[in-house]
Amino acid sequence: PGMSGEELWRRLKEVPGLEAVPVVFMTAKTEAAFAERLMKMGALAVIMKPFEISELSAQIADIWENYQTG
Repeated sequence: PGMSGEELWRRLKEVPGLEAVPVVFMTAKTEAAFAERLMKMGALAVIMKPFEISELSAQIADIWENYQTG
């Protein structure tokens, strides 16, 4: 509570064993610069709200597949 997703991610990276955990952000912020900043920080993807719930699992599966195949 009271912490942005970015701050939480920064803090998780400081925890031994969690620094390489892949992260996908889901946000209502629609500015392209915000999403670009998250991607430059190493996010696998940024999913913008609103999104189609019926497509979410396939979208995450695609993100994971791309991550694994690098």
